[in-house]
Amino acid sequence: MKFHTLGVEGETYEVVDGKPQYSNGAADKHEMFQKTGFIEFLVTDPEYVASNEDRQTDLAVSEAFKDKPFVPFTAFDLSAEDRETANSLITGVTDIAEQFYVKAIMGQVDVNDDAVWNQYVQELNQAGLTQLLELHRKSAQ
Repeated sequence: MKFHTLGVEGETYEVVDGKPQYSNGAADKHEMFQKTGFIEFLVTDPEYVASNEDRQTDLAVSEAFKDKPFVPFTAFDLSAEDRETANSLITGVTDIAEQFYVKAIMGQVDVNDDAVWNQYVQELNQAGLTQLLELHRKSAQ
């Protein structure tokens, strides 16, 4: 098996006249990885990284900032008290949103139904979305 370079013989490629031919019509291993969903292998493959402009930009930026201290990006400068409040609210809001996403993806809710959508927004607001937004608006002023 030559998974990282070719895949699995008989499944992702065949050897024809001594040369590998991808069975799904992919031109090379990069296209094969993208078509089969193995993108995590692709983005770490040295050959791909060397040939991909976006990955090269990421590496150049990382290199340029390697000696700088890590400071997480903070879009809002909340006071300690407001940050504590926001942290307590975000979990409930995020849980409701993620549950709704899953139900929507699985077809368990109709996102085009105004009653369903309004109920979702009401649940978010009851969990503290409005208060959370106000904290962020206040810090942005």
